[in-house]
Amino acid sequence: MTDENDYLETGVDIVVQPPGKKLQFITLLSGGEKALTAVSLLFAIFLTKPSPFCFLDEVDAPLDDANIDRFNDMIKEMSQISQFVLVTHNKKPCRPLKSSMVSPWRSPESLKLCPSE
Repeated sequence: MTDENDYLETGVDIVVQPPGKKLQFITLLSGGEKALTAVSLLFAIFLTKPSPFCFLDEVDAPLDDANIDRFNDMIKEMSQISQFVLVTHNKKPCRPLKSSMVSPWRSPESLKLCPSE
């Protein structure tokens, strides 16, 4: 905790150690490392107490290709216990889940969801 005297207004210091790096505060990590750390924490909570679904909005945006592959693996594994709604502009996270996906289709009248091919 950042302020032990004020429990209602205090923050939390998160210290992590990505593979091959030293132990450090999350604020010192790259955007991709922060995103993977946050999603890993969320998935760890899901393993303890699963939720019927999880809504993830643009969490893959700061990830490079190698980390997108790791993210895909985590989504694939976690989709056994929970359903995921992914909002993304990147096609790569969508590939492993293609059979259960819909994608937005903008027509002049409205925005519709259509099954992905």
